Amino acid sequence: MTVIAIKDGVIAADSASTVADRTTHYSAKIFPVKAEHGGGYVAASGAWALGQAAAKRYAEAGETPTEKTDQFNLHLLRPDGTTARCEDGCWFDVDAPFMAGGSGADFAAGAMAAGASAVEAVRLACVRMAFCGGPILTFSVVSHLAEAAE
Repeated sequence: MTVIAIKDGVIAADSASTVADRTTHYSAKIFPVKAEHGGGYVAASGAWALGQAAAKRYAEAGETPTEKTDQFNLHLLRPDGTTARCEDGCWFDVDAPFMAGGSGADFAAGAMAAGASAVEAVRLACVRMAFCGGPILTFSVVSHLAEAAE
């Protein structure tokens, strides 16, 4: 299971990977997008093998998933702090103060609506969601945003 949260130029995700009723290992769910493909960070939620492969292809080659499936979603934090989501091979901008994805999305979104940061939201979702957990991976575009404001 997965929980991803994006707020205020920060993207955070848990690292638990599960099979059936058990956590099998911990792995990265956020991948840096190469600058030549727009930069930022992309994360995957849903069917792990499909989502991870699609996120890595996007991060490395800028390739938008062509799969027409409801098995996974990609979540993008751009260098300018804006966000987007990819479902069924289609990207759309998310014009909201925060974004959450994965099985822990409801807990994370509620936490961020109540004032939690992206990292705090993932941590809180991990407390409540079975099979979410492990080390929390975090990336930020805040320094990029500060440089752009100068």
